[in-house]
Order: sequence, then C-alpha cells, then structure tokens
Amino acid sequence: MNASQFRAITLLLLLSVAAAYVRLNLDGAAGTIDLAQPGMPRPETMVDRRLHERVQRSLSHEAGASKVTIEVHDAVATLGGVVERKADKDRAAQLALDAAGIASVRNHIYVDDAAAAGRRTQAGAIDSPAARDLSAVRSP
Repeated sequence: MNASQFRAITLLLLLSVAAAYVRLNLDGAAGTIDLAQPGMPRPETMVDRRLHERVQRSLSHEAGASKVTIEVHDAVATLGGVVERKADKDRAAQLALDAAGIASVRNHIYVDDAAAAGRRTQAGAIDSPAARDLSAVRSP
C-alpha cells in the first residue's frame, strides 16, 4: 500500500466515524439509547426534554391543568394527574398533541368526579346537592 492509498483509507475511516457521531447527535440521544440496562427505563434524550418543555409550556396557560404530570419518550407524551372536569382532560391531551414534534399522546389523567360535583368549603365539607341530601337524611 502506498502513501496515497493509506491517506484515502484513513480519510474514509474518519468520515465514517464523523458521520456516525453526527447521526447520533441529530437523534438527540448522543449514544445513550443503548446504555440502558434491560428492565430499566431508557434515559431521556435531549429531543424528549425539548418536547417535554414544549408540552409543559402549552399546558401552563390552562387553569385546569395545574396538577397534570408530563412524561415524554420517543415523541410520545404521557399525561397523568388529576383534573376536575373531563373537558380539562380532553383539552390537556389536545394541547399536548398540538405541541410541535409530539407524535401521539397517552392520556392517563384521572377526572375527580367528587371535585367536579361539589366544592370543598373552608371547613372541609362538600357543598353539593348530593351532600346536602345526605346531611338532611342523617340529621335527627
């Protein structure tokens, strides 16, 4: 092998290593995907963190979404937590789906029917028609 062939092979090798490095960084994983141990959650990627921030920003302006939790993995947003109305649950899912880069949404938000049916007073009693009916029955 002469010197010019050696330089050409070395250049090709360096270019292939550089291309692999760029591909990993563009995916946002920087090589962390394969480092997760079996049975352990995969480390969150840079892309997932950015998507999480976008979804969080979208939901931060919604009054009913203050107790919603967000997880993002592979552009899939998983929503959890508790809201008072089904409309709040549906709105949170739509806002998450509308965030740029989110491919799908898993909506695991729980609707607290008790909170929707009545509001707790300062004393801790529930003020709703059903609660008033129960207190009337229990009164001597």
